[in-house]
Amino acid sequence: MPPARQNSSPLPQLGSRSYLDHFEEMVHFVEEKYAHTLDAHHLQFLRDFRGLQRDARCLYVRMANRKGSVFRASTLAYQEIGDLRQAIEQLRATRFVRAAQDADLEALLRVHSRRDLADLIRGSGEIPDLPGISGAKKQQLIRHLLSHASLATLAAEIHLEAFLVQDRCDEIDYLLFLYFGRPEDNLTAFALRDLGVMGRSRFRTEFESRFSTREEAQVSYAYEKLLRQLEATDQAELLRLFSRAHTWPAAVDLETENLRGRALHRLGRALERAGHLEEALALYRQSTQFPATERVARLLLTLKRREEAETWLRGLIDAPSCDEELLFAEDFLARTFGTRRVGRLTALLR
Repeated sequence: MPPARQNSSPLPQLGSRSYLDHFEEMVHFVEEKYAHTLDAHHLQFLRDFRGLQRDARCLYVRMANRKGSVFRASTLAYQEIGDLRQAIEQLRATRFVRAAQDADLEALLRVHSRRDLADLIRGSGEIPDLPGISGAKKQQLIRHLLSHASLATLAAEIHLEAFLVQDRCDEIDYLLFLYFGRPEDNLTAFALRDLGVMGRSRFRTEFESRFSTREEAQVSYAYEKLLRQLEATDQAELLRLFSRAHTWPAAVDLETENLRGRALHRLGRALERAGHLEEALALYRQSTQFPATERVARLLLTLKRREEAETWLRGLIDAPSCDEELLFAEDFLARTFGTRRVGRLTALLR
């Protein structure tokens, strides 16, 4: 094996406010290339941000680059921010940060250590004991607290006034989506570029907008966020997403139709794995794309609805959405309902 390549060149030093430069570079690019995709609230966000003093701008971008949206104020002291209290007050006055609300309870609990969570349970007279608390994992403690407590009942114990919640997050997420072409959590890629770790191909100067209309951009953004959310979702969240599927935006072009199909299929598969077959079937039926159409046929058979499955397969053969769907339908129909042991696709593969 050849020896590893040694790079003796030292990495460049980034300025103490390089992250703010990166954010403002991203904003300038989006305003130049994607102004037609920005709504009034995006434009107001940009005006408000520019009106902040530098310390407040730095603090907000620092928060945006960190994981999560709930922070202890004591962890937000940075050397380049001269007056942290004043920066926080300005962000609070302009709705860039806010106090925690009921919907933030889970995120608020996650910034606590496992030991702190166990102490909350033990020390509260209103929360029932958790058997085996000494060996319980952090997620078990959080679930127990969410089931038996509220923000109001925990406010005193967790010193609620010591926490801040980053607000107006969706505006930043949308700007990053427009810039990178996919959901991003932060501006780390800029720092890697400036350090020479990441190539500059992702930061090309010659550019043509991906979206011709605001609607295309916003529907794409909605589905890209949903697909990312579906990468790690618990069972309760799956059912909540299923109950809200009827509110998903309608596709406006081929790209958003494909994104919608992927989201329906991904959520359907997750529901199947969790044992929610009827819910998965209802989702798949909303898609006209393969392989969701295949899952409809297979689930109908699993649910002992053979006549519906046969009718569905014959419909796919009469009006397939793609060649792969046609081959599947012919093969599956022949093997499941016909006299042949194998269909055309199986025969071809053999």
